[in-house]
Amino acid sequence: IGVHTRTHRHWPELSTLDAWEEINGSRDDLCSRGLNPTTFAYPYGDWNSSVVKQVREAGYLAARTTIEGFNDDETSPLLLRCQHVTYNLDEEDVHELINYAQQHQLWLILTYYQIEPQEVLEERKWIHGTTPTMLVSNLAYLTSIRAPVVTVQDGIENLIRIK
Repeated sequence: IGVHTRTHRHWPELSTLDAWEEINGSRDDLCSRGLNPTTFAYPYGDWNSSVVKQVREAGYLAARTTIEGFNDDETSPLLLRCQHVTYNLDEEDVHELINYAQQHQLWLILTYYQIEPQEVLEERKWIHGTTPTMLVSNLAYLTSIRAPVVTVQDGIENLIRIK
């Protein structure tokens, strides 16, 4: 479990002090529940050099953006890329991404939001959501090809070892 801020506000709207409260306060909330988060996800994928600096100074091991793509040993751990799996993607599209990552020894972070039946996603206009069927299909495919599935923390530790 990683940190995603307390109130999901846009960074450009925040003062430095408010950003610190969002970054550290949400971690404190999770720690008070017995968790020890070491990773961060930027709300709305918004970040700038000041925010990245604050996340680094707060001691996070890694942070995920919403930039689509793959990660390798040149990727900054505080600017990890991902691939959003939405209900309008074909299963084969996701399988191709997984295959490409494996063939080129890249780290692919798949993100799934609002996992609901397609009718619910369409009704609520949740364009970033995905269906339970897509999630189950992707998990079955990952299992069938014996793809390594790691946490963000494990992935970062592997990247650091490579460097």
